Amino acid sequence: MSSTNDYQLALRIPGELLAAIDAEVDRVKQERPGARVQRSDIVREALMRAFFNHPRPVSGPVRRERTSAEMDADRDEHDPADTQ
Repeated sequence: MSSTNDYQLALRIPGELLAAIDAEVDRVKQERPGARVQRSDIVREALMRAFFNHPRPVSGPVRRERTSAEMDADRDEHDPADTQ
């Protein structure tokens, strides 16, 4: 899905970088069965994290669910009962 603020970018990359991108595509597909994950999703997420310090992916198909351990850790970090 694109908007009026979306632009296309074409670039050449070395084979080892392409292999790493493909490995990440495979990893995310296993993590999210049935999700449509493409190279462009992986590259977009990596660029967003690198340039804008996004802690988690921002596009739909690549977004992963937080584990209960991550949610517990966040809850423990922000528990107002601990601020004495």
